[in-house]
Amino acid sequence: MPSMYPFDSTLLDTNKVPEDKDMHAIQKVCTEYSQDLEQMNAQIQRLESMLLSITQKRDALQCKVSSLKSIISPLRSLPVEILQRVFQNCLESFPTISTQESPLLLTRICSRWRSVAINTPELWAAIHVVVPKAVHALEPHGAKYAGIREGLQSFLSQSGSLPLSISLQSATDGVYQNDTEETTRTLELLMPFHRRWKYLNFRVSLVSLVPLQYLRGEDVPSLETVTISRSHARGEQDFPEVRLPFLDNAPHFRKLWVASGFSSFKLTRPADWGKLTHLTVLYLDILLNDLVDIVAICPNLTECSIPLGGDFDRSTSLTLYKLQKLMITYSFMNANTASRFFNLLTAPVLREFKMDAGGTFSLDSWPTVLASIQNLFLRSACPLTKFSLKGSLDPPSLPEGFMRSMLQSMPNLEALEFMNCYFMTNDLLKALSVVLPASDVICPRLIRVQFRDTYAFFEEALMEFLSVRRSPPPLSAITPLAQVIVEDPRPSLSSRVAQFGKTVEFRAPSSSSVHMDVRNQQIWGRPTSQTSTALRSL
Repeated sequence: MPSMYPFDSTLLDTNKVPEDKDMHAIQKVCTEYSQDLEQMNAQIQRLESMLLSITQKRDALQCKVSSLKSIISPLRSLPVEILQRVFQNCLESFPTISTQESPLLLTRICSRWRSVAINTPELWAAIHVVVPKAVHALEPHGAKYAGIREGLQSFLSQSGSLPLSISLQSATDGVYQNDTEETTRTLELLMPFHRRWKYLNFRVSLVSLVPLQYLRGEDVPSLETVTISRSHARGEQDFPEVRLPFLDNAPHFRKLWVASGFSSFKLTRPADWGKLTHLTVLYLDILLNDLVDIVAICPNLTECSIPLGGDFDRSTSLTLYKLQKLMITYSFMNANTASRFFNLLTAPVLREFKMDAGGTFSLDSWPTVLASIQNLFLRSACPLTKFSLKGSLDPPSLPEGFMRSMLQSMPNLEALEFMNCYFMTNDLLKALSVVLPASDVICPRLIRVQFRDTYAFFEEALMEFLSVRRSPPPLSAITPLAQVIVEDPRPSLSSRVAQFGKTVEFRAPSSSSVHMDVRNQQIWGRPTSQTSTALRSL
């Protein structure tokens, strides 16, 4: 094949030294190519210049068109009331002092939106404030704190006379700067508005709560919900006892969520908690005897979560006629104490029961505890729909058929959870697989099951359970199984249960840690957040 170059073509693929005639030929070719390149570059520059000019004209025209269209946009004639409602749906549960999100973002769009936003108190009636933690001693925290206080004052001044929902979080530890004082100052800015407090969410050091000690129930007439957890501060273990008297008799106080490890934070036995509907106490250094007495004076509780650590004196029955959800946390729980508590309690409308026992019970104590729970259900004749147990991975000493008998006392059960425990056995799966006769069916309304695979059952037993409960016999009173979640499954299960599709889901083992998202937690009272997607879609 003839070469396309006027020189020895083998020079392209070898390290041969070119002869003089080849060197002259190569130089001539390079000169010709260089001229062609210059022409091409010049042509590209002309085209790029033309494209830039056309693009600039296009952009300018696009701006004119957009400006003209905005004049006839439906948004311009949108009634203020509708615009206000749209703005409210753009809010997080607890907005921050940030121009990157509502409501401050809404004030930076146009003059009309700014005016509407500023004159809509509902946009400013909730706020999440984070007092930052110093990275080192020289960090200019003064400017940061000044900005936080200015933003907070702006929210408060524009909230009109509406009830306030406030979330205050401190990341302080008092190592480099006295950040605790700044948290206290921030709280002091809120104090003049105490009569409008409706929802308080504090994650602060104990020291920062001192200003609240001087408030009484009559000082917080709008207060409905309080959630308190702690951040750490140096030397706090030696701080004097802190009490919050306004929790005792606030007239509309209904919901309390407390997580604290401070022995100096005290819950008294309030005289006016008869209207309390929600009580959650996590890891609190309070005597169980006092806690049980507090529960006893709250006959209107619908949700209750308490630790059963220690012991209590009460020997008379405890009836909670409105209790629908009960959660027991371990916190060094004693099996005898737990059994005594369940044997005293009656809850006629209980629908959800959850107990996190961790590894606190001895293996031979489980029958006593579970029997007391079963007696609670039978005595209450409650319409239980969800039952959840969390224990240890060691097999408990349960008599044969014990758990089967227990589930037979829950005919309305819809959700069953065995987390980190050994209760989902071959015997129980076989019992749950019985679909005829109707009198022998256990938990006929069961639609959701979650458990950890502790190798306590054969795969065939699980397959049979999935088959018969996912597609029960026609005209039977059995509700088809909708979801089965298996935690930490054995490797061979994946292929075996593939035929059941999305009905079966595999997950990693559940964490036992307690986490609270201080800003967006939905403990009680605040609506589900609507992101700024609605705003962007406009």
